[in-house]
Amino acid sequence: MKQRWLIAAALLFLALSAGAQSVVPDSVYANLDSALTNPAELSSLLSKSSNYPWYPKAEAYVLKKARQLVIENRLSEAKAVSLAVIDNNLDNADAVELYQSIEKAEKRNQKEADAQAEKAVVEAFRQQAAQAKVKQEVAKTYQSVTNATSGKTIYLDQSFNRHYRTWNWDFLLELADIDTTVAVPGEVDVKYGLGLRGGLVYHGDSMTVGGELDASSEIVTLTGTPSVDWTGGATLFLSGSEGHVAFRLGGRYLSLGLGNEEVQSYSLATPVVGLSIRDIQMGEGNRFKWFLDWYPGHLYTPGLVAAGATGVAFAWRMADLQDFDIHFHAGIHDTILVRTADIKNTARVFLAIGVGDYE
Repeated sequence: MKQRWLIAAALLFLALSAGAQSVVPDSVYANLDSALTNPAELSSLLSKSSNYPWYPKAEAYVLKKARQLVIENRLSEAKAVSLAVIDNNLDNADAVELYQSIEKAEKRNQKEADAQAEKAVVEAFRQQAAQAKVKQEVAKTYQSVTNATSGKTIYLDQSFNRHYRTWNWDFLLELADIDTTVAVPGEVDVKYGLGLRGGLVYHGDSMTVGGELDASSEIVTLTGTPSVDWTGGATLFLSGSEGHVAFRLGGRYLSLGLGNEEVQSYSLATPVVGLSIRDIQMGEGNRFKWFLDWYPGHLYTPGLVAAGATGVAFAWRMADLQDFDIHFHAGIHDTILVRTADIKNTARVFLAIGVGDYE
């Protein structure tokens, strides 16, 4: 009887000892947890523990941590942890299966990422194409205007009025009017006189309409036979709202060689048909214009074969006042008359000062 109790006690002791040897120490668990973020350290720790009877439990614990990483979508870390187990125990089917499933998940994620990246590239290209198309439409429909002070750019409708005011006007006194007439055959006459000129322009949404008046009289003969020349005219012009080329239509009267019986006077009243390039800005407040006119009066005037005129004018703003500006104008008006007896070319240079509003 006593012998039986001794045998039972010995068997119980052996069972308890075996169970104690298969329990993973707490320090090993702590080391495994700290090594999860360092695959090399984790692999080394598993290798050192492979001979202990509790090693399978340690592998199972590490694989459990790897699965938790998968749930947290930390696939690269989970893959490294499972690979550390495989490096130490290639026969661990659970570790191999987990590693393969992680690889498949990474490939699937990479494929989805590539598809999203390709989609983003296509969408970016579509947006660029759409923006380019919008810019082309904007260029057709609008004009860009940049503030010289702030540098900001705004877009305005193509038909917008660049002029601050709908109506522009000017009135000037020609203080110096030098009239040079060359007759072939004949002599050269140079005269000095005074004149007036003015204009009124309306800027609409679709067109610009305006009129110009000028008149001058050269009464002082500087060279040649003393006489008086007089000329005057009125012209209407029409152009697009922002077009610089305008069509001209009006009338003109000129009389040469008046006041001296020794000089054969000559007069012409004629319609005017022509073209002009006007409102060309040259810096802040300065403008330029050019015209070319045909005088149809030669068609019904005896002895006159052809007639016409051309000229240029420059305008400088001298002072910017609140309601109007003070301007200085300089230009030349050249008239040619081709007659059966001779050819007369009269070039009139004028210098004028006056007031106006070109805003």
